Amino acid sequence: MSLNRKGLLAATSAFIAWGLLPLYWKLLSEFPAMEVLAHRVLWSFLILAAFLILSARLTGVLRSSLSLSSVVVLIFSGALISGNWLVYVMAINSGNVLESSLGYFINPLFIVFLGAVVLGERLRAGQYCAIGIAFIGVLLAALSYGRIPYYALALAGTMGTYALTKKFVSLGSIESLTLEMSSVVAPATLFLLLSDAGSTQAFVDLSYHSLLLASTGVVTAVPLVCFAFAAKQLPMYELGLLQYISPSLQFALAVFVFGEEFDFGRAVAFALIWAAIAVFLLEGAMHRKRRQRRELELKCEELPL
Repeated sequence: MSLNRKGLLAATSAFIAWGLLPLYWKLLSEFPAMEVLAHRVLWSFLILAAFLILSARLTGVLRSSLSLSSVVVLIFSGALISGNWLVYVMAINSGNVLESSLGYFINPLFIVFLGAVVLGERLRAGQYCAIGIAFIGVLLAALSYGRIPYYALALAGTMGTYALTKKFVSLGSIESLTLEMSSVVAPATLFLLLSDAGSTQAFVDLSYHSLLLASTGVVTAVPLVCFAFAAKQLPMYELGLLQYISPSLQFALAVFVFGEEFDFGRAVAFALIWAAIAVFLLEGAMHRKRRQRRELELKCEELPL
């Protein structure tokens, strides 16, 4: 199997796993979201650190010279991804899987918006159009829900900002996430040790719930390792297309498995979000073709007559 096919398989596996995660988090609905988060941080850190050790990459991480600003960014991004995980579990276990899928549908558009506002990147007309349509879709979603879709906005906001912080750290995704987890693993472990809820039994026994809580690290680390491998093998536009597998599966689970309400207002809101994504992807494909054509023309001009 070629590396490109392996990358495609790894990326598809990661996005399918992330899309089906609501089924897993529902199994932990009896536990407070903060305890689930603390377990996820602890076990993810242990598994990621073990992966780096087994793949002989830990030494490189320890020897990497990180500036003070990079350390601050890693601590901040650790807080961001932890916040994103917390909101996600809260959304799933409160019966808002549909709204969580909305957050991940608008996330790529929010990242483009952040790039323009924070990094000064110039938006093209099609990107402005896509963001405008998505904004109208979010407003309609707010009217449909009868409230601001705070789960969706929080998920898109934390993940989008998290993606932005990656611009300021040169480490690979697994290495940087391990360091991010190292910045929050101490308070997470302390929280579990001092918790009165009883889920700290995951430290000392092998009951069903204990194993389920400990497996939060597996469901976090395995898709991430697959994604990290795929990111090196596939072009960004392929990853961009594949990423919509996750919120699409979440949407299907919300409507057809969990039976969440999907009335006309929400259907229109989602239709606008999907239209914005279609405009975004189509504009990106056209821009790539124009750029490739210009590059080909330049190469032809450089050829001797």
